[in-house]
Amino acid sequence: MATAWMVRKDGKIIPVVQHIYANPENVEESLSAAEWLYRYTIHKKVKRMILNFIRTWAVEELHGTLETIEAVIQEEISRRPYVFLTSAFIEEHWEELSREEAGAEKYTIQEYCMMVTLALNEEFMRVRYGGKYNTCPGSRELYFRISSEDYRWETACRIFLREVALDYERMWLVVDEEAAEVNPKILKNRKYFLADDGGQEDGK
Repeated sequence: MATAWMVRKDGKIIPVVQHIYANPENVEESLSAAEWLYRYTIHKKVKRMILNFIRTWAVEELHGTLETIEAVIQEEISRRPYVFLTSAFIEEHWEELSREEAGAEKYTIQEYCMMVTLALNEEFMRVRYGGKYNTCPGSRELYFRISSEDYRWETACRIFLREVALDYERMWLVVDEEAAEVNPKILKNRKYFLADDGGQEDGK
């Protein structure tokens, strides 16, 4: 049974082995998160941003050109002993990657890493059954970790509780502390947070 999920603002539930994070200080982590985000975001603007990010990285870091972009990325993927982008994703999108978006604003790689981080944190919350950040055997605590700036997640939480139907003992809505380190503005969400014990609100 899954114990970790990424839940989108519209209530879409995506089981994950571990929660997805980008890292504004780590390009590979941000590229990996960007591929996941491209698959699940509902925003075309975010999809375009991600392709621009990958293109910029390939040109500036791998010294590729628009004509060689697929080859240089695939070569970089093949030489790494770990996965940070998938060959299938690059193969699927190489035509878009090899065609610069007309009038697209230019950003640095570090700026793109931050943009991916904030876009992911804004559109998704992280849910775990059995503990706040790690699943503990026997625990029936359910945590909804919020990383968006100012959004009421009650509807998405209700959808999750209805569709997943976990036998939880205690439920918490909390700030995602790892995300808050990147974007402290999400702390203003505290007015929306609560703890729940068997369906009864007992605190904020």
